[in-house]
Amino acid sequence: MLIGYASDGVNVMMGAHNSLATTLKDDIPNIFILKCICHSFHLFASYACTKLPISIEETVKDIYNFLNTSPKRLCKYAEFQTFLNIKQHKMLQPSQTRWLSLLPVVNRLLEQFDAMKLYFTGVCILEKSQ
Repeated sequence: MLIGYASDGVNVMMGAHNSLATTLKDDIPNIFILKCICHSFHLFASYACTKLPISIEETVKDIYNFLNTSPKRLCKYAEFQTFLNIKQHKMLQPSQTRWLSLLPVVNRLLEQFDAMKLYFTGVCILEKSQ
């Protein structure tokens, strides 16, 4: 016996006329029908992320790509982490699902901020002197 049904909000599944939800309601009058909260949260979060400045995402991608494309840079960066007594965590890469990955990536950058600031200051000084 079916007591509940949850789905995303497309008309074929949850519409007011000739949808799976209305068919189920006709056959099982006491059924509990709910639009999937996870799908709704995904839509909310995805939309909210479109309001963030794209520069945040570009910056974290640039930092990740700069460090992780060179074992020499990673080794040098690890020295700065050790010097500042900061846990040696790897930098996180933002994924294609922007809203899922951006927060942990930014949190990791904030955790590593002092080491990054010192490391990139050194990189800038070296580039200017060459």
